[in-house]
Amino acid sequence: MLGLGGPSAASFGRKGKRQSARGAEVPLRLIQSAKSWLCHGGVDRHAPILPFQSPPDVERVSPIAASSTYLAHLRDAWDASHPDASLAEQTIFLTVPASFDAAARDLTVEAAKRAGLFNLTLLEEPQAAFYAWLASVGDEWRNILKPGDRVLVCDVGGGTTDFSLIEVSDAQGNLQLERVAVGDHILAVNHRPLSAARPFCANLEGRAETAVVLTVNDTPEREGARTVVVIPTGDEEVLRYVDWVRRNREHVAKITDGRMGYVHIPDMGTRGLVAFNTWFFPQLDKEGLVIDCRWNGGGFVSQTIVERLRRSVIGFDRSRGGGVWTYPYRTLNGPFVVLTNERAGSDGDIFPYVCQLEELAPVIGTRSWGGVVGIRSDKDVVDGGMLTQPEYAWWDPKKGWGLENRGVEPDVVCENLPQDLARGIDAQLDKGIEVLLERHKAHPPVQPAFGPPDRKTREAFRDER
Repeated sequence: MLGLGGPSAASFGRKGKRQSARGAEVPLRLIQSAKSWLCHGGVDRHAPILPFQSPPDVERVSPIAASSTYLAHLRDAWDASHPDASLAEQTIFLTVPASFDAAARDLTVEAAKRAGLFNLTLLEEPQAAFYAWLASVGDEWRNILKPGDRVLVCDVGGGTTDFSLIEVSDAQGNLQLERVAVGDHILAVNHRPLSAARPFCANLEGRAETAVVLTVNDTPEREGARTVVVIPTGDEEVLRYVDWVRRNREHVAKITDGRMGYVHIPDMGTRGLVAFNTWFFPQLDKEGLVIDCRWNGGGFVSQTIVERLRRSVIGFDRSRGGGVWTYPYRTLNGPFVVLTNERAGSDGDIFPYVCQLEELAPVIGTRSWGGVVGIRSDKDVVDGGMLTQPEYAWWDPKKGWGLENRGVEPDVVCENLPQDLARGIDAQLDKGIEVLLERHKAHPPVQPAFGPPDRKTREAFRDER
């Protein structure tokens, strides 16, 4: 990124803003998306065609001349701020869309040379975005990514949207990154071509949960394009949440060599009980669990979950064919830990607190919300509103009413710092894994030592007598 500063550079910025505002007033005299015109194979890109479809009295220039003018403006702004180090003397990385073919890339280089910029390297925009992410996380990316991972980079533009796939590979013990694919280009939504003057997301406005026809192609041209039908979601929160849970589950499995499992309980209502049943029972082959109750919205089903988790293995059933089951059936054979934070409350306070009271598991994280009193909301009013009142309070012999307005004090206090979260580090989850492994070492799963089966012969019966 150019480091433009100082009064001279500021004047360039002010001039650019004035020109942009003026161009909005006379759009037919404004050149837009000159860079995109460089990849338009249907026109002569050296011919004076811009502004496109402008009145006859407007002087026109070619796409390559317009691109060169943009670069010359940046060069002049840089030189004004760095008189002792002109831009022409620098090593320049110029970003281009991933959709640019060889001809468009050559034209970009030609435009840069016209602006006096020769020491030039072209860099695809999705790759540039990926490099920016690498710079933001530093060397931590080597812990975030592993050989075999593929990262999808989405470059949402005004005219087209590009997708690049970056693969992580192992080169003699060193991680390296390689772009392995560029995805299809989205050219139209419901047969309406995308416009550089209209944000891509605007084409999907009001179309959530309805079938939408996308025109796509492996090149930015309409010839040979095909159509696909998709149903856009109206809210990406659920998708992001499911992905977050998946990444946490995979992180726990990676750190513990697949021995430990992970369950997140988002609330203590229907959604939370479904999440618990969905992910608890399939992981009963694990040797321990991280029960994540952070951001738990509360509810009323903590009793059901506690009753399931407080079961301990008493014995085993073994079938003639060799199958082995715990008794009671479907019981976690191993320790678990509970994560909580300041955004967990109500029944989300009670659950980790009961785990402490019953000495079922240690609680890790930060002190929970402390909003335990439940409300009754069954009084409708004529204007469509509703009246609620505090109704259900928690009391126990140890703290009395003390859980309200105080929350659960974790056994192990651990905060997630903003700088760690920005780098993809979940310190609370990592601490939970650490404590779980310690408990697993101190309290390993019960292992049946069946030994040989009893003899059932007549001789054995006589011997017993």
